[in-house]
Amino acid sequence: MDIEGIRFGRDHRPISYPENFRIKVVQEVERGLLSKEAARRKYGIGGKATVLSWCRKYGREDYPYMPGEIQNKPKTADEKDKRIAELEIKLKQKELAVDALESLIEVANEMYGTNLKKKIGLKRSRK
Repeated sequence: MDIEGIRFGRDHRPISYPENFRIKVVQEVERGLLSKEAARRKYGIGGKATVLSWCRKYGREDYPYMPGEIQNKPKTADEKDKRIAELEIKLKQKELAVDALESLIEVANEMYGTNLKKKIGLKRSRK
C-alpha cells in the first residue's frame, strides 16, 4: 500500500494518515463497500476505534458513542415524553425500595442494639 503522506512508527505501522486518505476510507464505509473493521484490515489502520473516530469526524451519518445508542434514541417528542414518564416511575420505585430498606435497618438497629449501617471512611480490620 503506497499512500503519500503516511508517517510510519518504529514498528512500521502508520502513525499519521493524510486527511484525504481518512475521507476516502470514511466514504467507502458509508457507501457500504466496507465495514469499519474491514477497512481497518484492508488499509492496515492501527487501533480498533480509529476508523470509527474518522467516521464521526468526517462522515455524514450520526455514529453512536456507545453500543446501542442509536437504537435507544427516542425519535419524536411523544416518545421522549413517554420515556421520561417511564424513567420517573422507575425512579419512584427505587426511592421507595431505598426507604423500605432504611426503615428495615432502623428496626434491626433498635431490636439488636447495633448500628448496621456501614461507616464511611473507616478501614476494615485485617485478619
